[in-house]
Amino acid sequence: MRYSSSAMVIIAASSVVIASIGIPASAASARTVTAAVIARAHPAPAAPPARMVPHPAALYERAAAALPASLQASIGRDLHITPAAYLAAASAAENASDVLARLRTSGVATDSARLDGTTLRVPVATERAASAVAAAGATPELGPMPASPGYAGLTGRPLADLRGGQGWGYTTGADGSGWRCSVGFNGHDETTGAGRFVTAGHCYGLGGPALGDAFLLSQAAPGAAAAGDDLGPLSTSDFRYGNNFDEGLVSLSPGTNPLPAVTTWNGGAGAPSTGITVTGYTGGVVGAPICKSGSMSGWTCGHVLAIDDVVTLTDENGQNGKAVNEMVTDACVAQGDSGGAVMIGSSAAGVVSGGTIAPGGTADTCTGPASPGQYSFFFPMVSPHGQASVMSSLGSSWEPSISIATPKVTSIGVAFVGGALSGTLANGTSHHVISVTFDGSSSPVTASVSSTGSWTVPLTGLAVGTHSYSVVASVGRWSISSPATGSLTLSVKPTVSRLAGPDRYSVAVAVSKSGFPGTAATVYIAAGSAFPDALGAAPAAAHTDAPLLLVPGTSIPSVVVSELTRLRPATIVVVGGTGSVSATVLAQLRAYASKTVIRIGGTDRFDTSRKLAAYAFPGGSATAFIANGLNFPDAVSAGAAAGSVSAPIILVNGAKATIDDGTATTIDRLHATSFAIAGGTASISAGIAAQLGARPGATVERYGGADRYQTSEAINRAFFTSTATTYLASGLAFPDALGGAARAGAIPAALYAIPQNCVPSSVLADIQSSGSTKVVVLGGTGALGTGVDTLTPCP
Repeated sequence: MRYSSSAMVIIAASSVVIASIGIPASAASARTVTAAVIARAHPAPAAPPARMVPHPAALYERAAAALPASLQASIGRDLHITPAAYLAAASAAENASDVLARLRTSGVATDSARLDGTTLRVPVATERAASAVAAAGATPELGPMPASPGYAGLTGRPLADLRGGQGWGYTTGADGSGWRCSVGFNGHDETTGAGRFVTAGHCYGLGGPALGDAFLLSQAAPGAAAAGDDLGPLSTSDFRYGNNFDEGLVSLSPGTNPLPAVTTWNGGAGAPSTGITVTGYTGGVVGAPICKSGSMSGWTCGHVLAIDDVVTLTDENGQNGKAVNEMVTDACVAQGDSGGAVMIGSSAAGVVSGGTIAPGGTADTCTGPASPGQYSFFFPMVSPHGQASVMSSLGSSWEPSISIATPKVTSIGVAFVGGALSGTLANGTSHHVISVTFDGSSSPVTASVSSTGSWTVPLTGLAVGTHSYSVVASVGRWSISSPATGSLTLSVKPTVSRLAGPDRYSVAVAVSKSGFPGTAATVYIAAGSAFPDALGAAPAAAHTDAPLLLVPGTSIPSVVVSELTRLRPATIVVVGGTGSVSATVLAQLRAYASKTVIRIGGTDRFDTSRKLAAYAFPGGSATAFIANGLNFPDAVSAGAAAGSVSAPIILVNGAKATIDDGTATTIDRLHATSFAIAGGTASISAGIAAQLGARPGATVERYGGADRYQTSEAINRAFFTSTATTYLASGLAFPDALGGAARAGAIPAALYAIPQNCVPSSVLADIQSSGSTKVVVLGGTGALGTGVDTLTPCP
């Protein structure tokens, strides 16, 4: 069947189509079977409460560069922001949609909420509501509630096209005249999986019944068009216009596969090209940036002005008005844009329904933003307030085609009984469901995806041992990702305890009590206000099986006095000069030592570490650890490792090209020939390593990584292949780890520097492989959060 565009009366045409033509249905058959097997095997547990998170534009630079050039140009022209800022704000809008749903559930009114850049602002009238908004990561604005902008009640009309544009159509007259509209978004029949696309509801029925089947249009450019592949018969029961709705479904022929991708004319001036992939659908939020692509005006962008406002759409004569629930925006629309795809970022937001743009005139070109007082109306994919939408009308019978990334598993290779398999999903939203099968089971475990894309599946019903897994993400029944596969080893979870106190001095006392329930012959004392002296003291204390306590430098806290009284030491070793621990404190300490109090101090931190090595290792040491004395992280983990092999730590200025004479003399006196360097070349220079390696009979091993955490892991893996206990300390603050390093080195036990509220999966794997049955967390929850207590893997 052919058609003549010049003879047709056209309503609601647009060039935005889904790239679905000519893809054999068999290409998706394997996925279809998989989707049917996993669908709804178990109800998904609730995702964590939605919360606003940062959306820095820098994270979206790469995705922005992949946007169609015409869309990038429209973003700059209409929104006056960069494409990366647009994607950041669009991501924030999806995040905000989930947050606002959470707030409404808790009783907070959100009708006046708006997105300001990537910040969600919510006007509230009470302190209680303000607290709830702040707890959700949004910004409360306490005060009188602002008045509604009053878009409800506007009158517009469907956007008739008399000039062409790719889409689909059908004939209504014997002379070949007919009607033509655009494809909105592809999807599937929910039951059978057959391809169907959504379009505007006013596309069928206004011009009379179709004479024959509907067909796709074949076009090389806007204007001339020829009938393409048949789609099949149309039915008025598939279209809904009025009573707040404006949506319809058109079936695809069996030889096509509904791909989740939107194509566009190149600014409405050339052949269609692939645009952006549809990764989800959203209801949006006032203030969100929004872009649409239409056959007559190409890409245009604007901001959401209102959501769920009822607008009356009329014919060109202002008659036959139909009420439609709309998303109101200031994006420019022209005749011929109706039915087109409306996007917030890469998520489907609605279909073009109508606008206040009058036919003819320069407004049709949309070379800039809509003129003041002119609005566009989009029938939404979903309504945040439960009003009429595409999904509320079709959700039980149709679902959109969504492109879903392969899930990422972050808890790699290790897990504990009672633990979880966790990961992330790029572009994941609350619409996505994660399904995990273990050991090829036909009954997957499912989990919801949080508003930030994270997911967690509990490891229930699995025995200790190694298990395979396959993880897929899905939206509905027919959109499913490729699987992420792998294996994990499940073991009994170690017991986790915490040594904490109100301050660093109390934490050191807690460590002392755990390691020395009785008395101690020797106690080391170092300043808790600075790290260098205590770093060298840790392996010295470990070598003599002594606790390490901290003092402010000019006084002795009562908690330390009580601990010294309990320990009843014969010898107290004060580390550092009078600038670290005052003469007054040293004198006061004599009251708690039955034998002597001595000071080991040098001219600086480096000299003090050398004197400590000479004092604690009078018989020498074949091994010496070399660490940077200008920063603490590498030396903390090295302290426990050095203590485990009865070796000293010598602090150096790692930026220098060579060691100084004092360090060389100390090494000679120790008769050290094996050197363990803590940290990469940014911590200890290559020149120092080369100089040490040039010494007679010397061997040098460097234990470093990309950051402090990886360096800590490298040190511990080298020196603790088997350990019953593992210590965890903050990699961001030194105090709590100082006493812990001395105790860990004496046991001996590994001590890892980790992030604040999670444990890297690689550290969890080390804990498992080392056979640790106990994990000791050093410091309060301000240093290491409760996520460490539960051994939560880092994303």
